[in-house]
Amino acid sequence: MLFKLFLSFPITPILYLISIYSICQVNAAISEAEKYKLLNDDVFKQISKELYDKIKIFCIVLTKPEHRVIRVNALKATWLKRCNKYKHVVTGRIRKNKKGRRQILYYSVKNVLATTMKQLHKTDAADIHWFLIVDDTSYIIMENLRHVLYSYNPNEILGLGFNIKSSEYIKSTGTLLSHGSYILSVAAVEKFVSKVIPSIEECSKKEGSDDDFEISKCLSQIKLRYINSKDEKGYDKIIKSSLIPNSERCEFVDSEAFQALGRTLSTKPSYPEYPISFHNIRQDAQYAMEYFLYHASVIGKQSSFFKKIYANFFTDEELKRITLEEIAYLAPLYVMETEK
Repeated sequence: MLFKLFLSFPITPILYLISIYSICQVNAAISEAEKYKLLNDDVFKQISKELYDKIKIFCIVLTKPEHRVIRVNALKATWLKRCNKYKHVVTGRIRKNKKGRRQILYYSVKNVLATTMKQLHKTDAADIHWFLIVDDTSYIIMENLRHVLYSYNPNEILGLGFNIKSSEYIKSTGTLLSHGSYILSVAAVEKFVSKVIPSIEECSKKEGSDDDFEISKCLSQIKLRYINSKDEKGYDKIIKSSLIPNSERCEFVDSEAFQALGRTLSTKPSYPEYPISFHNIRQDAQYAMEYFLYHASVIGKQSSFFKKIYANFFTDEELKRITLEEIAYLAPLYVMETEK
């Protein structure tokens, strides 16, 4: 018994020391990851500011009277603050009928948008490059949008939106720009105001749930050139659905899209690394998107963008010695040069 106890005595402290060493290694790895996270965060702020200053976007949020408070407030608290300017436009009003009950009157989205664009073109076109039109369930990653737009001239008649080609109706009227969001250059808005609005009732007489299609039909008159919304792998950066559940109903908005994502996620991603927008995201999910995209992190994970920065400017040894201020200065220059 004593012999066995003697043999076991030195093993215990050795195992203890090994465990302490392992914990220290893990902590060192986490500290290193935290160092890169802080560095990446600082670089991100520099890039975000650079893009914000160079690509000026006016965001127009279309909302219904019953949603004008809770949904618009969610957008203001999340992604809308990254627009250079923004305005929410209510497409209707609430009134009381003869019996004192609340009644909602909806306006034509097409006419509301035409009036808004005419007003904003007069007051804001001088210092804005692009106009983004969204509904109140859209979530836009403004940095990714600006990155796409950087290499395009807003003085050309350009548009960016989700391109649907399956519908015979759309084939006959032009490309649909909506599904939650679309963007027009300042030159396209100028043409829309001067050429389309005066005869907007003629280019589109249909009202109701197909306002998106009708606006697209009107825009086809100004020979709009469409910006490619797909990445190098062919994935569309404008995602027409939500990929996270709406907690109020505990179900996925686009179950087919989510199931397709689940089927392919184990082999390769079926969605872009740098998406621009998501659609059908209710107010509670807006806050969830903001958290996952701008606050949550995975220890040790880097995006391909930062890997390209490091590979282009530094060797591994140089990266260990480089200061945070130096890499934060170089990163915006890198993103601007690569897109020219």
